[in-house]
Amino acid sequence: MVERASPFAGTVQTGRSNIEVSAPERGSLWQIACWPETFSSIETDLAQACGCAAPGPGEAVKIADGRFLIRIEPLKWWVLGEDGADCPLKPEADAGAWLDMSHDQAAIDLGGSHARDLLKRMVSFDLRDTAFPDLRFGSTTLHHMFLKVLRHDDGGAPRYRLMVMRSYADDLSEIVAHHMRHFG
Repeated sequence: MVERASPFAGTVQTGRSNIEVSAPERGSLWQIACWPETFSSIETDLAQACGCAAPGPGEAVKIADGRFLIRIEPLKWWVLGEDGADCPLKPEADAGAWLDMSHDQAAIDLGGSHARDLLKRMVSFDLRDTAFPDLRFGSTTLHHMFLKVLRHDDGGAPRYRLMVMRSYADDLSEIVAHHMRHFG
């Protein structure tokens, strides 16, 4: 059986210099993709299956049951949910594709009053509230790895989920720890 624990479990520190670093529950991650000619129907069906409005490019929607529906690319969505959650939409092969990526990504969350300042040292996009508000998704590179960032505020305070391929979890942990040294 594959170990479902976060690769960051036991390695993150919390409450340091107004930066909270935590390892979210592993959960499920489903990717749904469509073909250009089936985009409208898949987008409509996926939003209906999730019980929410369809997010625009680079946006996320928090679904009533706590899952996130994220438009990660023009023809692709991710659904983040609880461990064992089923894919909300499984398109037929002629309409699109779906893939269980639950074991593909490792994630850490950054929160606290200096989280944005820490993250600014690592990403190449504008993190100001006007450019990267709550429920925004961005993808960039960090050193040698692809980094995905989901902003999901908690009680009005900015919170960021950083996701990398599991094989890069140690590298991301080292980079976050390195940059945290600048904050005391």
